[in-house]
Amino acid sequence: QAQQIKPTLNFQYAGDVPVYATSHVFSASGDANQYNDMNGIRFCETPWLLDVNDPLRQQVTAQWPQAAGSLGRLYAMGVDAYRLAPRLGQLKALPDSRIEGQSGSLGMTQNQRVVRQLPWAEFVNGQVQRLPNTQR
Repeated sequence: QAQQIKPTLNFQYAGDVPVYATSHVFSASGDANQYNDMNGIRFCETPWLLDVNDPLRQQVTAQWPQAAGSLGRLYAMGVDAYRLAPRLGQLKALPDSRIEGQSGSLGMTQNQRVVRQLPWAEFVNGQVQRLPNTQR
């Protein structure tokens, strides 16, 4: 369904309307042809799926190939849970501090809930491109 959005807008002379979506538009299948009609659509996604050259990601996907696809979001959460546990005290003591994790930029609320911010990405020529950070 998402693949039909941009061509429909173009047909209706609304091709210049910004289109934002959830991460559901990106299956991380590796098939660039799947995304050719989605150029210009912006969406949030985990660093795990956006940074394919990350050494940890490469090591994990070599062992478990399914970690390169949409299941990679779960692997990212596992990595972050492991890395986050020893730093919970720091996040509690320094409320404005953040940890750049594989599932996003992690922080803690005053109610001691872990929250995350995802980076933005955009489809460009059938490929996913991470957009520059605009946070802070």
